[in-house]
Amino acid sequence: MDEKTKKAEEMALSLTRAVAGGDEQVAMKCAIWLAEQRVPLSVQLKPEVSPTQDIRLWVSVEDAQMHTVTIWLTVRPDMTVASLKDMVFLDYGFPPVLQQWVIGQRLARDQETLHSHGVRQNGDSAYLYLLSARNTSLNPQELQRERQLRMLEDLGFKDLTLQPRGPLEPGPPKPGVPQEPGRGQPDAVPEPPPVGWQCPGCTFINKPTRPGCEMCCRARPEAYQVPASYQPDEEERARLAGEEEALRQYQQRKQQQQEGNYLQHVQLDQRSLVLNTEPAECPVCYSVLAPGEAVVLRECLHTFCRECLQGTIRNSQEAEVSCPFIDNTYSCSGKLLEREIKALLTPEDYQRFLDLGISIAENRSAFSYHCKTPDCKGWCFFEDDVNEFTCPVCFHVNCLLCKTKA
Repeated sequence: MDEKTKKAEEMALSLTRAVAGGDEQVAMKCAIWLAEQRVPLSVQLKPEVSPTQDIRLWVSVEDAQMHTVTIWLTVRPDMTVASLKDMVFLDYGFPPVLQQWVIGQRLARDQETLHSHGVRQNGDSAYLYLLSARNTSLNPQELQRERQLRMLEDLGFKDLTLQPRGPLEPGPPKPGVPQEPGRGQPDAVPEPPPVGWQCPGCTFINKPTRPGCEMCCRARPEAYQVPASYQPDEEERARLAGEEEALRQYQQRKQQQQEGNYLQHVQLDQRSLVLNTEPAECPVCYSVLAPGEAVVLRECLHTFCRECLQGTIRNSQEAEVSCPFIDNTYSCSGKLLEREIKALLTPEDYQRFLDLGISIAENRSAFSYHCKTPDCKGWCFFEDDVNEFTCPVCFHVNCLLCKTKA
C-alpha cells in the first residue's frame, strides 16, 4: 500500500469518526482534503454504532522464533487495525509493517475495526505475529526517529524538525571575504546512531549493558562488546546494582548450601551405619521397616533389616560378605564394609568373624604353616630360605624342613 492510499484511508476513517462524534470542524477538514484529492468514496449507513468505551484486549504475541508472550492492551471497539498497529508501535517499538494481526480466526486488514472482528468486551483475545525484519529494508535508526516523532505528535507537537545548535540567525559575512557556495549556513549535524545492540529477532535497540532483549527476551549476540566509554544512565545503574545484589545473594546461598552438604556428608561418613530416611521393605524377610529401622549398604545402597544382615554375616564362609540382594534378574555383587560388619555384630561374633577370615587366609595359602603344638592358634607365612618358625603364641620352635616341632 503506497503512502497516498494509506493517507486517504486514514482521512476517510477520521471523517467517519468525526461524523459519528458530531465534530463538524474535523469532518469538514477531512471532506475538503478528500475532495481535493478526488478520492472515490462510498458512503453507507451503519445499522448500529460500535461502542466507544475502553476495554482490555488479551493479546498473544509470537515472533519468527516461536517465542510467545502475553500482553494486555487497552483499546476501543471502534479502533481500526491500523490504529492498533500504531499504538503497538508507540508502546513497544514494533513497526506496523512487521505486525500481522489475527482476530476472530482471520487476518485483519488495516481499515477494518475491532468491532467488526467481534472485539466488544473485556477479555476478548487477539493474536499478533511479528515478522522478521531481516528480509526488509528497515533501518533501526529511522524507526527510532519515526517512533519519537509519533510520540511527539500524540503529545500535540506536529510538523517538528530538528535544528542544529547555534545562533538562530547567521551573522553577516565579513567584508572582503568571498563566501563559497554551499557555506552560507552550516549543514545539519547528522543524528548519532543510538548506542546499544540490535535484537536479531525483533530489531529492537537495547541498551548496551542489557543481557537480553527488553521486548522478546532474546539473548544478546555473543560478538557484541559494551563500548569502553559508555556510561550507564540512572535506570541502568539501578538494574545493574540489583543484578549484582541478586548474584551476591545467590552465591551466598550456594556457598551455604555447599557447606551444609559437606558437613552432612562428614557427619554421615562418621557413622558406622547409614539408616533409612523413608519407609522401606526388607527384600529378604519382607518386613516393613519405618524410617531409622533399616540399614542402607554404602556400596550398593540396598536396604535390609538388621537381623537379615547379621544372619548373612554369621553364615558367610568367605572373608568378604556379599550383599544378600537377589531377584529374577541379577544378584548383587556389592560387599559389606568392615565398619558395617563391626557395627552389626556383637564383640564375640565380630571376633569369630575375624578368626574365620584368618583361617580362610591360612588354608588358601600354599606357604602357610600352623604351629604343631596342640590347640595352638599360631601360624605364619614362610619363605624358602627360612628353616625355623618360632610360634608367637606358645613360643615353641617348629622345623619348617621336616614340618615338626623341634
